[in-house]
Amino acid sequence: MSALARSPAAKGGLPSARCRAGVSTESRRTTANVIFARCYQVRHQLELYAPDSMSVPALTYFRTLRAFRNAVRDGLREVAPDLGPETEYSAHVRQVKEDFGRCRDAMRADINPHRLRPGGLRELD
Repeated sequence: MSALARSPAAKGGLPSARCRAGVSTESRRTTANVIFARCYQVRHQLELYAPDSMSVPALTYFRTLRAFRNAVRDGLREVAPDLGPETEYSAHVRQVKEDFGRCRDAMRADINPHRLRPGGLRELD
């Protein structure tokens, strides 16, 4: 999970494969693939070593990132006439952040199951 944890999404942002005027479709697709490529090795490691309580949220997060990558590859634009909270781009970003939060909480609970409550909050002694 370390590659995903070091990703910009883990730091509250998302990798940039934005569609800009003048960027070719091929360049956009290549950039989206390069950004996402590191996730595959981590996914396979998780499937082998992580307990189900962690691998299920991690796989969900992986699939959400892949769907977002595919949407960007297919031309989804951040810059649109109406970039409100209900745009397709905003919906993808919101889902990525939600699934990352669930994955992070599962990882924390797996590391220290006796000290964490759901939501990642520490129990008081």
